[in-house]
Amino acid sequence: VLSATQAMRAFLKASFKLLRTTHNAQIRPVFGINICPPFLHYCAKPELAKKATKAKRDNAVEEITIRENYKYKPYKQADLATSIEYFNSDVFRNTYKGKPVWFYYRRNYGGHFPPSVTRKSCVHLGKLVSSNPCPICRDEYLVLHHQHIELLKHFINPDSFEIYPSSKTGICRRQEKILQQEVEKARDLGYIQIWLPFYLYNYNDYYDYLPKDQLNELLKINNQFMQN
Repeated sequence: VLSATQAMRAFLKASFKLLRTTHNAQIRPVFGINICPPFLHYCAKPELAKKATKAKRDNAVEEITIRENYKYKPYKQADLATSIEYFNSDVFRNTYKGKPVWFYYRRNYGGHFPPSVTRKSCVHLGKLVSSNPCPICRDEYLVLHHQHIELLKHFINPDSFEIYPSSKTGICRRQEKILQQEVEKARDLGYIQIWLPFYLYNYNDYYDYLPKDQLNELLKINNQFMQN
């Protein structure tokens, strides 16, 4: 007499034998149900299976867009004239879709939180040292220069006229230093707007030679500004 466990094992073993199918075996009804696996028509005609598998593989290769690996790629920055021409071209507009050059960039880092500072430099001995260089180093046609105003504006806040931090733009520290220098040059030459602080002076120190009535008038205006 078989125990309940042995009987269950024998029943499962017999069921698996019935469910087992091969290329040459025919599908048999089990417990009144016709078992038809989804690959039956491929098993019946192996040539169809090969064609379908090849077509599926070709379509998959066409759909997947492989990101270019920039590591150890020679880096040679373009000149200013070429950079400005590239900036106004259709290639640039189609690449960045009207967004800042750093908008679609994402930093690679380990852990949950990004480091407080970015990479020291993306270029060493004329080659890129990372497969994910910063937004400026990955495109050799982007040149930071005080005459390239439109590119500098991508890194300047339009409300405060301050430079975006590197934690937001993702540029390396080498390019960040160049950016700060070129922005200061552009500000000194009047190419970029800046906020000028408004100072209130004590006119007694500068206009003591004026008559008292004029000096009192200036002091009155000065006091009104200080109160406001």
